[in-house]
Amino acid sequence: MRPAVDAPPGFGQLEVARWRAALRTRPWRDVLADAAALRVDGRYAAIVDPRSAALLTVLDLPPRARALVVGDRWGQLAVPLARRAAVTVLGAVPVALALLGDMAEQEGVHLALCVGRLESAPLVAECFDAVLMYAGLGESPPPRGAVALSAAAALLAPGGTIVVAGASPDREGGMTWPAAPADVATAGLVETARFACLPDHQAPDYLIAPPLLDHFFATWAPATWQVAPPTPAWLVFLRREDVQ
Repeated sequence: MRPAVDAPPGFGQLEVARWRAALRTRPWRDVLADAAALRVDGRYAAIVDPRSAALLTVLDLPPRARALVVGDRWGQLAVPLARRAAVTVLGAVPVALALLGDMAEQEGVHLALCVGRLESAPLVAECFDAVLMYAGLGESPPPRGAVALSAAAALLAPGGTIVVAGASPDREGGMTWPAAPADVATAGLVETARFACLPDHQAPDYLIAPPLLDHFFATWAPATWQVAPPTPAWLVFLRREDVQ
């Protein structure tokens, strides 16, 4: 059942209703391309940018995997991921989920849609093989801190993976929110991998493992980056240990 359409800040009910009506006869890319507000601020170009799904290239999933995506307003991760897993999208904005459901139907995939926040979502414990915490385009920052990570960990099947996109390194090389080392330990998780996203995590041209980062900037990076390297955002992979 589709979520009811509200009128939250940033999403006009009438505008979204027009988009949803237009999707009955036109491709969603054409409908959104005609939205002047999305073109003026560059959101449309970002919405259709295939680089936004780059993290899926380094995500290993078991057969018949179940994945939860948090904070993916436009389906940049959820839609391509639904071609290889059963995907639930969790969001706080019902109208955004309703529109996303229509877009996914056009793409020939099914998304389960859940209205709520990670800390209080009506989801079954230990039911997902992966939880992707993503600060998507036009979305609030991902849930942060030990409470959010513990909530995500409780939704993981033993051995499951949390991916935090958009974390930043602190001075000691650990992660500040939303994956600080103390928060990771409190949630009963262990870090298994991380990748630097360049130039950022929403549309990365490169995903670089930390040991290769200096070599990358010295040899392969664009010349302008060698002079003034961008500060990378990070993908952090966290595993819930098997329960003995």
